[in-house]
Amino acid sequence: MSITALELISRAMTDAGFSRPSETQIATLDQPGNKAFYALLKAINILTQQTPDWGWNENELTTVTVAGNVAPAINSTCNVNIIFWVAIDTTITQLKRVTREWLVKEIFPGVSDPTTKGKPQYWYVQSEAVKVWPPPDAVYTLTYGFQKLPQTFTADDVGSTTLNINDEAIAILQGMVAIFILEQYGGAGRAEYLKTQIVDMNNPYSLLRMAVRNNKLEEKKDRAKFRYPQYYRRSRMV
Repeated sequence: MSITALELISRAMTDAGFSRPSETQIATLDQPGNKAFYALLKAINILTQQTPDWGWNENELTTVTVAGNVAPAINSTCNVNIIFWVAIDTTITQLKRVTREWLVKEIFPGVSDPTTKGKPQYWYVQSEAVKVWPPPDAVYTLTYGFQKLPQTFTADDVGSTTLNINDEAIAILQGMVAIFILEQYGGAGRAEYLKTQIVDMNNPYSLLRMAVRNNKLEEKKDRAKFRYPQYYRRSRMV
């Protein structure tokens, strides 16, 4: 799913009891909409840094190998640290992700020549590049999945900036921005209710709890607990 930054800010403002802001109001300093814009940037930064593997939709790209070249041309715009998987050929056989150190310790001693070419079976990250082993002996098609993080945008771009995020991430960002606005401008009952749901704006586990319990995502609770058990353990969810 995707949503424009303008729509996400508008939803958060509505949750906080404000009218939907115009793009002009968002671009005007000291307006609530402008403060909501900066709150959204902060929220995105928090989620990206503290829970980088959660929320952003997965994308796929393909590339081809060159015989003997262990570093396939993975798109340079992809952060190699958030590439999830690499598969090979039309059968989409997923390569096993390992470390270079593991290969040297566990695999290389059992082969006569680690530089011998063959069909890649493993992939690893080294020097900010994705590499495969064995070195390819032919042209193979690689498919890889990665997260597309939000691009940099300004208050003037909210209407044209689309955030490529899933439903849970929308709920969390929306809640974070709403809380920020309520903290800035007050808001009686609604503010107090939301504040009981988000204990700390900088705590992604509290935010995850809010998204699951209070944004009509109960049906996704079991899936979320299975996929992100570390978050539930830390936040003592039951």
